[in-house]
Amino acid sequence: MLAFLTEIQTDASAQVIMATHSPILMAIPSATLLRISHRGISSIGLRKTEHFRLWASFAADPDAFVQSACKDELDLLT
Repeated sequence: MLAFLTEIQTDASAQVIMATHSPILMAIPSATLLRISHRGISSIGLRKTEHFRLWASFAADPDAFVQSACKDELDLLT
C-alpha cells in the first residue's frame, strides 16, 4: 500500500483522499494530514496525531501501554 500511494504521488496521476488511523499510512512523504474535530478541519503533523502518539507509546513499552489502557489512563501517555 505504501509503494502504491508513493507511486501515485510521484507520478501525480491521481489524488487520494483517505481516512485512516494508521500512522504508517500517514507517514507517506509530503502527505497533507488533516484533523477533523468538533472545532472543524485543521492541518496537523504526523507526530502530533493521537494515533501516532499512542502507537509510539505502545512500541516503546507494550506492557505499560496495555496496563494504562486497562485502567483507562491512556491520556497520561505522551
